[in-house]
Amino acid sequence: MRKDTWLVFLVAVLGLLMLSPFPAASADNVIVLKMSNYSNPPPIPYGNAITWYLRRIESATNHRIKFQEYWSSTLLPAKSEPEGLKSGMADFAFFQVRYQKSKLPLYYLTCVPGIANDVRASVAAMNDLAKMPAVKDEFDKAGIVLVAPGTTVKRGIFTNKKPIRKLEDLKGMKIRSEASGILNGIGATTVNIASGEMYEALERGVIDGISTSITGGIAWKIPDISKYYWDGNLGMTIMSGFMGKKKWESLPEDIRKIFIKVGEEELPAMYDYHLRAKGDAEGLNAIFPKRGIQVTRLTRQEIERMEKLSEKDWAEGVDFVKKKGLPGNEVLQQWIKLNRFYEAFYSVAD
Repeated sequence: MRKDTWLVFLVAVLGLLMLSPFPAASADNVIVLKMSNYSNPPPIPYGNAITWYLRRIESATNHRIKFQEYWSSTLLPAKSEPEGLKSGMADFAFFQVRYQKSKLPLYYLTCVPGIANDVRASVAAMNDLAKMPAVKDEFDKAGIVLVAPGTTVKRGIFTNKKPIRKLEDLKGMKIRSEASGILNGIGATTVNIASGEMYEALERGVIDGISTSITGGIAWKIPDISKYYWDGNLGMTIMSGFMGKKKWESLPEDIRKIFIKVGEEELPAMYDYHLRAKGDAEGLNAIFPKRGIQVTRLTRQEIERMEKLSEKDWAEGVDFVKKKGLPGNEVLQQWIKLNRFYEAFYSVAD
């Protein structure tokens, strides 16, 4: 048979194999996992990202895993997720790590500003950081396993009365943010307000601005009441997916390997696509123009000044952890090292 005929035959066979569905798992073999998420479901960018992940795991396990989805903290109240996982109330939960400072102090160090700057790099770095003995021990004591590390893009500031044209404009403003080292160093006042309460706080004038990512602002409808967006960098929101340790250990080994493989090989690019390449682009190019929101960006000098100010947040975070007798500085330095390594890796890959 001629070479080109063999090629046509081979392509045809491969095509048939791809079209032929693999046998679905029987109902008796399906493992249903109750998934809790503090955030809202699609069509918001973060909801789209998590939904992609859930469908990807179901598909990769040949539908032996099925997620029962509970969004907007309808299964586990916000900030109670580690306890809910340990008790078995939920099997899987996505939550904001910044609200777990006392329960996960070492992992909380991933939340300090001025270190994580790239979505792909920070997700990859989280995968590696979780393998540090001290961090793994922290998760073990909490009865949880990091399965799906995740983050938002960098956080700027939405305002509805006063634009932020330069750093000095922040003086005297009350900003909903945890980046106290940066903002207090400039002369602003930081206010701790939960995500679900920030819309009303800005609308009523309780605060002057909200520090959140573009996609985070869209999720909570902040552009609806804003006139300005300062595209600064007050850190990234770490929003990771954990599983209860007992539930994790009960899963077949091959399924656990699939979770790990997807988390290490696919999540960095997936988050970057949904939250930055797609989510931020939609905000800047469609939603902001439609709302008439003006965007201001940092100068190189302002970026360098903010990076220096962020070191105060690092020191406060390490001091908090060290008082608990934990290796805060070692974990922070490793977090910095991993982020710089993966930032260089992805810059070459691009």
